[in-house]
Amino acid sequence: MNGRSSLFRYGTDILYSFAQNGVWSPPERLFALDSNGFRGDLIFTLNQLNADGNNGLNFTFEASVTRGKTLPAPTDCTLNFMRRENEQWSLPKRYGNGLYSYLATAKDGKIYAIFIDIDANAREDNTNNVFFSVSKDKGKTWSTSKLVSFSGNYAAYSPRIFVTGLPEETQRLHAIWLKDYDAKDLDPPNAVWYSFSDNDGESWSTPDTLSRGIVSNFVLNLTGVKDENNNIHIIYVVAPEPLGSPSKLFYQTWRNGGRWSAPVELRSEGVGLNIDADITVDKTGQVHIAWVDRRLSPRGVYYITGSIPTSSISESPINKPQSFELFQNYPNPFNPSTVISYQLPMSSEVKLVVFDVLGRELQTLVNTRQAAGRYDVPFNASSLSSGVYFYRLSVSSRGSLAGAFAETKKMILMK
Repeated sequence: MNGRSSLFRYGTDILYSFAQNGVWSPPERLFALDSNGFRGDLIFTLNQLNADGNNGLNFTFEASVTRGKTLPAPTDCTLNFMRRENEQWSLPKRYGNGLYSYLATAKDGKIYAIFIDIDANAREDNTNNVFFSVSKDKGKTWSTSKLVSFSGNYAAYSPRIFVTGLPEETQRLHAIWLKDYDAKDLDPPNAVWYSFSDNDGESWSTPDTLSRGIVSNFVLNLTGVKDENNNIHIIYVVAPEPLGSPSKLFYQTWRNGGRWSAPVELRSEGVGLNIDADITVDKTGQVHIAWVDRRLSPRGVYYITGSIPTSSISESPINKPQSFELFQNYPNPFNPSTVISYQLPMSSEVKLVVFDVLGRELQTLVNTRQAAGRYDVPFNASSLSSGVYFYRLSVSSRGSLAGAFAETKKMILMK
């Protein structure tokens, strides 16, 4: 199941049934509002059900106190995880607050979750941001939520996460979501955004747009799949300007090797805004895409298949930095949260430390090896008093740029 199901109110139960030899089992109650201590005006949303390749079935859902609202805010929603293994379902385990949760699993059994939540300390407007959590014990316990991307003035939605590589290698996490451009105009175009992590989600590259060159009023229905060769395939619907023009379906792929193709427009002129689309890839590498179209004549379900000619696509890699650089934190002055950004031209050992005017180390924000790229690191100073503070980036790496790089910058906390 991809995306979000219908919304169900009040005493909703979650039921499960499976088919064997063409015969469906009696429905099994997995979860019920009243029997699990939930009270009030509640909405349940089924986010995702998938087999993870480790003899398990993973299931996520939202429980939300709407407080009279038509739809809940992320802070009203609890994200819950259940797992079926050895024909037994686990009890629900909460792993965060938010909406639109999506999972990915690695061959070593780790489960990665990406979702939309509000960081109350991030910005005054409390815009929906992209967050991440990981479980290393098949969903029994989850890490503290980590920020992938601030959304700025425009809310993010429809996140997806994929993991490529083998556990004995450097695995890469890929986060993809939809959001408007951070523009100051009143009607900014939508875009597909991307960030990656090479250190198991401890830090993420600076978000970049994948849908370059596409001017749109809306980007909708982002979904994707990873094939057996560690290539990622995504599709999304674009409603171009002017509003009311026929929508179009676009495809992009990330090849195992680190490059995203340019967007490819599929044979789908006329698709409606309410399009439902999905994609899969078989063992031979054939890509299969189906969608419901409400504008073409006749209306109905459409399907295309084939080997997308990615070899002839003009590739548009995420820009690789050419030098080490530490940027000024933003915002500055800040209260109480800010973001510290830096870039690496190659894989490096990185340490980022915050200290006071007396040179005392207050917090180590990063202390790990990171791949080349741009990184945003959030810093929350709610426990500190107003004043001047410093942050220092120290880097050691191998190769033609070998040698130490270190730089210190000043930031101001104003409460």
